[in-house]
Amino acid sequence: MKPRRITIKFFCEADSQADLSAAIPVFHRMIQEKSVEGLLIDVADYAHVPEGPGVILIGHEVEYALDLGDGGPGLLTTSKRLEDTALSDSLPLTLRRALVALEALEAEPSIGARFFSGRFEVRILDRIEANNDEASCDALAAAARELLEAVAPGSQITTTRRQADDPRQAVSLEVGVAPALDVAAVIEALGGKQVAGAATAEGWNIPVEELVRLRKVGASFELLDVREPQEFETVNLGGRLIPLGELGERLGELDPAGHVVVHCKVGGRGAKATQILRDAGFANAWNLEGGIDAWIEKVDPSLGSD
Repeated sequence: MKPRRITIKFFCEADSQADLSAAIPVFHRMIQEKSVEGLLIDVADYAHVPEGPGVILIGHEVEYALDLGDGGPGLLTTSKRLEDTALSDSLPLTLRRALVALEALEAEPSIGARFFSGRFEVRILDRIEANNDEASCDALAAAARELLEAVAPGSQITTTRRQADDPRQAVSLEVGVAPALDVAAVIEALGGKQVAGAATAEGWNIPVEELVRLRKVGASFELLDVREPQEFETVNLGGRLIPLGELGERLGELDPAGHVVVHCKVGGRGAKATQILRDAGFANAWNLEGGIDAWIEKVDPSLGSD
């Protein structure tokens, strides 16, 4: 399944009510400061619409809304323009974006919002990829469970299908997790904050064109693939495979004085791996911006033919 749009909504605590009028200047400041993920463009105010979309921070590939709609007020995060990204990648991407925004909004006293991280709703807004049927819901539930078991091991996870009796609605799932998610820890487990102000977001990235140049001139460097073995078997760039979860224990396999270029699928895990390497003294470690997907798009489309 490769849906082009996914939403995750975290709801406000029962005794918390976000001030939408205060959110408008905060959202404008977030655009200027780039304090949440994505290329941010504008703010739309629908606060006057009963049970409507509230106030929306519009972006190119992601949107954030203090939403008043179905289920009550909360933070609705929509990942869009996902193209050929598999659900196993787009779901953690959307969860990380949602939690980074949740953390940022809770730090704004003027808004006064507090969100419950022990329950969220996830929807797939792509009827071509997913109808509101049992098969699509089961696939979404399996992906959500796998994700949460990875980032919050030992948690009690429940999934409940919503609006099952209306085929016109998008497939929707309520996910419960107990204890409630430790927001900072899960963000870290998902690769850390991918925002302009974060230490690894941009400063240690290199474009795919630089990797092309390194190979062309015969430079001495280690290409490190931090994806999972099944991803590596499907398609790879010929690098050394050390999954992100094993990297800390296998640093001894790498030369701390050497030149290391890290890549994953789209860049998030690569950024986290680069942070680990830098913290361990690998001063010449770099993250391939956009990961193997960017390589396929810009350098070798044949690798994506499968």
